[in-house]
Amino acid sequence: MVEFNQSIIRENIPTASYNRTSEVPAQANDSYTCRFCTAPLRPDQLIDGLCNHEECRHLATFACQRQLSCSHICGGIRDEEICLPCMNCRKPDTNIKQDADDLCVICFTDRLGGAPCIQLTCEHVFHYRCVQTVLEKRWNGPRIVFRFMQCPLCKKQSGIREVGRTEVFPRGHFRVLDAQGDLIIDVIYYYSIIPYLLSVISFNFQIDHPSVADLLLPLKHLYNEVLSKARLRLEYDGLLQCPAITSESSEYYNNPNEYAMERYMYVLCFKCGKAYFGGESRCQQVSCFIC
Repeated sequence: MVEFNQSIIRENIPTASYNRTSEVPAQANDSYTCRFCTAPLRPDQLIDGLCNHEECRHLATFACQRQLSCSHICGGIRDEEICLPCMNCRKPDTNIKQDADDLCVICFTDRLGGAPCIQLTCEHVFHYRCVQTVLEKRWNGPRIVFRFMQCPLCKKQSGIREVGRTEVFPRGHFRVLDAQGDLIIDVIYYYSIIPYLLSVISFNFQIDHPSVADLLLPLKHLYNEVLSKARLRLEYDGLLQCPAITSESSEYYNNPNEYAMERYMYVLCFKCGKAYFGGESRCQQVSCFIC
């Protein structure tokens, strides 16, 4: 029979509590909590800095794994040429405007450090998946609108492209290419109006990042299609010199494009995916057009 000596057992127990920060450099303290949910990690989880939650493991599949010069893990997504500036340090020499503990203003449910993020051209940061969701869901209701493509924080306009050349084909088909030769507009008109082309076509886009380029491309083409049709209808209705455009007190002063987009309503055909005229927006009625 073995007799256990309680005094010997007590002597072998350390009197001081274990301090996990004493064995690692101070700048590596973040690795002891999950990089996404900040839950405490077990010793076997310290290598990848992730807890066992399924959501955190899923986020890690498209999160950047590179370590920044400040010793923090990059909060961006995989395969970016330039890492997202650190949102934990927020050094003065970086162009980051938000903190890792700030809420994503798209979902308003999780902090920016809780999921991989991307930085738009306006330098605002949002969850990568949130930006994807906004572009996939597009607009609400039948009327085509593009406000969802603006940055939720600054609503800034960008993406101005100069027209390089215009190619006109039979039956009202014409194409507009930018200075680099990329297609801007490819439309067929079935009424005899010579298209009035601007020297500059501007987009109200600010959500712009290489990771969502495949979602942005069809939306940009749709925007150009709606803009060109609305501008032609404005000219056809003889409203290019209306007070809404010529009056200095008007919000559309010298801005016929925005006035045309606001005045006319376009809906998307569910068969061909083209934009069709649905009446004036002030009527608040949309006709169902089918090819």
